[in-house]
Amino acid sequence: MYYTELDIEEKALHCESSYEIKNAYAQILIARGDWINGIKWFKKAARQGSSEALFNLGIAYHDGIFMKKDWKKAEKYLKKAASFGDKDAEILLKDRANW
Repeated sequence: MYYTELDIEEKALHCESSYEIKNAYAQILIARGDWINGIKWFKKAARQGSSEALFNLGIAYHDGIFMKKDWKKAEKYLKKAASFGDKDAEILLKDRANW
């Protein structure tokens, strides 16, 4: 099923949506340049078990994207993403000696 940005926004804001909807809404916000609210929605999706949101939060903390760099938090989110099978998170964790 295809959803428009407005469909996703409405579903995310007006119901207990799935983490896929929350994650998609976070990506829409970030694409619009609203990083602060995008990060908030990634956190909501992550609390529901979205490995993609967990990975994105790990990257945000690792790179200091609209937040202070925090390698401990980055590692926490990346480990959680890897535990859900996120291959990119696994690769970054293996390469963390270069952090």
